[in-house]
Amino acid sequence: MMCVLSAAAGWWGYRSEYWQRFSKPIPDIHYSPSGVFKGGVVLYLISFYAAYQLAELAGGFIEQFTGGGHYSLEWVGLPVRYTFVIHIMYPALFLCLLGALYRPNFAKTVTVLLFSLYPICVILFLGRRATAVFVGLIFLLALFFSRRWAPPRSAFAAAIFGAMTFAFIGPQYRTISQYGLDMERLREIEVPAAIEDVLSGSTYLEFDALVVNAAAINRTKTFGFGTGFYNSTIAQLVPRQFVGGELKSSLMIYPWGNVPTSFTLYQWEIPYGSNPTGPLNAFGEFWFLGAFLYYGIGLICRYLWEQAFAKGSVPAQVWYLVWAVSVPSSIVGSLAILPGQLLAYYLFLAPLLWVIKRRSGHLKEVPPPAAFHSASLRRG
Repeated sequence: MMCVLSAAAGWWGYRSEYWQRFSKPIPDIHYSPSGVFKGGVVLYLISFYAAYQLAELAGGFIEQFTGGGHYSLEWVGLPVRYTFVIHIMYPALFLCLLGALYRPNFAKTVTVLLFSLYPICVILFLGRRATAVFVGLIFLLALFFSRRWAPPRSAFAAAIFGAMTFAFIGPQYRTISQYGLDMERLREIEVPAAIEDVLSGSTYLEFDALVVNAAAINRTKTFGFGTGFYNSTIAQLVPRQFVGGELKSSLMIYPWGNVPTSFTLYQWEIPYGSNPTGPLNAFGEFWFLGAFLYYGIGLICRYLWEQAFAKGSVPAQVWYLVWAVSVPSSIVGSLAILPGQLLAYYLFLAPLLWVIKRRSGHLKEVPPPAAFHSASLRRG
């Protein structure tokens, strides 16, 4: 029921015309393509420095990608801090690609190709499915916003089929690829058996976390009323290394103290590294009314799409990309981390976009977007 309500609320928000009441804040300013590209380069270099530091903790890039060093790290302290900054790499690559597409030259093309190598390595050697989606969205959205190009529906359908297949075999692929691309072992992965194993329900699925934990919360009536979002934001943005663990813990709010958990009630607990899913976060905070959080997400998504597509607003295009990569994670991963993620992106992107705007002034180097091709395309 919660999944159905969340999906319906998100669709209702996206289809709603209420977004038009917020259609004025983003000014119609044309950004300099060279400024957009240079800003992306600066942001990418910052994120790549964090990637380099993370690789050093794993023993270097070779050990990280081919020696199992990445997954052997203990994900507390420095690895978490570096990963926090690495996430900025994706909007940075998007800015570089936009600048290169609007005013292409050889140097920009080579730069974009070089900047794409790290995400590609993360996909190929670490088997990160989310990164594959992010990189695909970066190139598709940049091509669409700058050239109004979209792949044929047949190619899009084939890509979705491939992505779903990779989602099923991802864990098996990752256990092999993190030690190098051993093609002999990769060929031994039985794709039909992996898909059947997942669909049979005989193994753990993250949907189980929603069912069991939602039942425990509903039984004990220990709803968070927004404290889960607050605590997650504090956990992401307040570094324990700087403020100390005691101060950070004191900032957290636990309205119910120690309450019965899913383990004490049902002798079940979520496996380590698993995701609670967004609908569980929404239910855990506001009961079934939490589904309306997805109404707001759909509304914002539609607003950003209209600004990015109709006006050709560079900030809206960047934020639409951020939204496009964050919202799926808020559904299949965790909704509670979304506010902290958006604030983190804002801390890096807002100053950069402001500087680019100031340096661009009112230059009209970026041509205004073409007219809407069709009503369905305009709706995104």
